[in-house]
Amino acid sequence: MIISLFLHKINSMEMFLKLTEGCEFMTVTATDADDIELTDNGVISYSIVKQDPELPRPNLFTINSVTGGIRVNDLGLDREKWPRYTVLITATDMNGNGYSTTGTAVITVTDINDNAPQFEQTTHTVSVPENEVGAEVARLTVTDGDEPGPPAWSTKHKIIGGDKSGFFNVSTGPSQLEGITTVK
Repeated sequence: MIISLFLHKINSMEMFLKLTEGCEFMTVTATDADDIELTDNGVISYSIVKQDPELPRPNLFTINSVTGGIRVNDLGLDREKWPRYTVLITATDMNGNGYSTTGTAVITVTDINDNAPQFEQTTHTVSVPENEVGAEVARLTVTDGDEPGPPAWSTKHKIIGGDKSGFFNVSTGPSQLEGITTVK
């Protein structure tokens, strides 16, 4: 009796954080050389033995015992807190009552824009030079809880009020987390 366990990614993990409860995102497949026509010797049953980390709660994932499809069992995925899960899976023949083997599914949670940028300082008092086009007036810095680097982390600044005459311009600075206000 030989059972071989294979892991197959069927959906892009880029979508993972957007998955909802009950959504199947990965499938495991085991094979058994025993006859499945006349006996249960080759009928395989899947189960999850352990999830690491067990945060934000254990049993965040579930597996279909017949198909090997892994689903999100509960909401709470947060890439900034738990970017990766290791799930130990058992495949057992004789419909779950025979020989078994284990395999590991590594689930990487990718970032989405789930954190709004926050201004480090909400009020600014500045002096504006007269008739000096292009003069820098202020740098408005923000923080963002998303993973640094990807588009979800970058910010775009714009003036939404208080400049009815259009004297000022704001552009995003090189750090992607600051707005540079200048005189037009």
